[in-house]
Amino acid sequence: MADKNTRIISTAEEFKIFSDPYRMEIINTYRSKEEALTATECAKLMGEKPAKVHYHINKMLKINILVLDHVTIINGIHAKYYKLPQPNFTIRLKDEEQQKMYSSLNKVDAVAVNMIDTFKSNYIKASQKALDENNTDKTEVGIIGTTRLYLTKTEYEELIDDLQILLEKYTLDDDENKKKYDFLGGIGRKIK
Repeated sequence: MADKNTRIISTAEEFKIFSDPYRMEIINTYRSKEEALTATECAKLMGEKPAKVHYHINKMLKINILVLDHVTIINGIHAKYYKLPQPNFTIRLKDEEQQKMYSSLNKVDAVAVNMIDTFKSNYIKASQKALDENNTDKTEVGIIGTTRLYLTKTEYEELIDDLQILLEKYTLDDDENKKKYDFLGGIGRKIK
């Protein structure tokens, strides 16, 4: 059961609206400010055009990811302030909703979402097992994180090569004392 600070994404429509990368940036802007902002204020913080941000805010208002906090009249103009009522999110789609979501994706997106879902499911199971008091195997569950990288084309190619070499080192199953871990990684160019 989610706490009051967690918004559950439970339908394919909600997932489609929520998972847009640009909307994620808007959510992160609201999360970092921890206060109500107008679309214009949010756009300024993001270095974007207010009309574009406002369009995406309207999409998120439809499913209550953002909500109207208050309206202030400034120089005769109604300034609408929006807030993020729940800063955390979890995705819990029922089987039929997952099927709707997958059918609306192209094949590449569907494969990526399936890989992420599988990783998420395994990670959650491992986390729950680690919390079980009767579990004697307290092996590390794993880590999840994200970071922004700044790379030249050459550095990008070197990073990919280095990752492949590193991962190959650990894909051999030649020791019965080794524990199995899932690795999910990705690197993609940010396009504005």
